[in-house]
Amino acid sequence: MQKMPKKRNCRRTQEEQAIHTRAVALRKMTDHQLVEYADRALDTPAPQQLKKDAVMRVKILDTLRNTKGIGAATFAKLEAVVERVFGSETNI
Repeated sequence: MQKMPKKRNCRRTQEEQAIHTRAVALRKMTDHQLVEYADRALDTPAPQQLKKDAVMRVKILDTLRNTKGIGAATFAKLEAVVERVFGSETNI
């Protein structure tokens, strides 16, 4: 992997400067702080993703419910699988 040439501070855009500042703060964190930061980031999914998952779950269940040849017992089993995949907290 090639190293990119270093960009001078005066040539950075506001967005690039903000990213650089955040990256420096992450590099200066201790191991304990990094682990806590990563755990918090992984434990809290983005609200948009939760909404997207909930919509997808509803679409899948509606499609299965309206499919010929899938009875109540089979649908219940498939619904349990969908609940396991998407989690029960995405109920609408």
